[in-house]
Amino acid sequence: MNSYLISIKAKLSLFPSHQSRASLAAHFGLSPPQVFRKLTTFFKSLGVKAVYDTSCSRDLALIEACNEFVSRYKESISNEAEKSKVSLPMLSSACPGWICYAEKQLGSYILPYVSSVKSPQQTMGAIIKRHACCRMGLRPDDVYHVTIMPFYDKKLEASRDDFTFELESPEQTNDNRAIVTEVDSVLTSGEILDLIKLKAVDFKALEESPLDRM
Repeated sequence: MNSYLISIKAKLSLFPSHQSRASLAAHFGLSPPQVFRKLTTFFKSLGVKAVYDTSCSRDLALIEACNEFVSRYKESISNEAEKSKVSLPMLSSACPGWICYAEKQLGSYILPYVSSVKSPQQTMGAIIKRHACCRMGLRPDDVYHVTIMPFYDKKLEASRDDFTFELESPEQTNDNRAIVTEVDSVLTSGEILDLIKLKAVDFKALEESPLDRM
């Protein structure tokens, strides 16, 4: 992260999860809101352009999961003959480790029941790269989007091919297709502590900056 911040030319956006903020709050003896505002100050001093709250993506993921369940349920009661083909109950998990286990070990036995809704991490990545960039007049590949998550499996989730998309361009050919990753990098709570120590920052003494809004 440190070397990347030195060389990067793209605009960086940051997305600290609730769990990581709680862990850092316990470590420093601060409240989660205080940690969030101090993280904003810290990362903006390193060149990060915007630090966003995770609440909107969590809420959106929950709403989409509710809509998917209602759709499946309505389908199950609308046609008794087709009821057995509807995948209920619906399972939902934002844990990449569990999803990977289901894919590799359980396969078709369980996967039809798993919700198709993205995790809050990937939902936020899609919001930033597919919608916010367009509204702000930026190319998605000019924004480097980073999340702060509590465990390493989130790095594997971000690297999945499922969470990339092709950037449309009039000059595009099969040889120069631009593939954009929704989440470019994931840092764990421990890696954030290492970065704070590397920069020799008195985190508790940092000023508290207001959060960014989209």
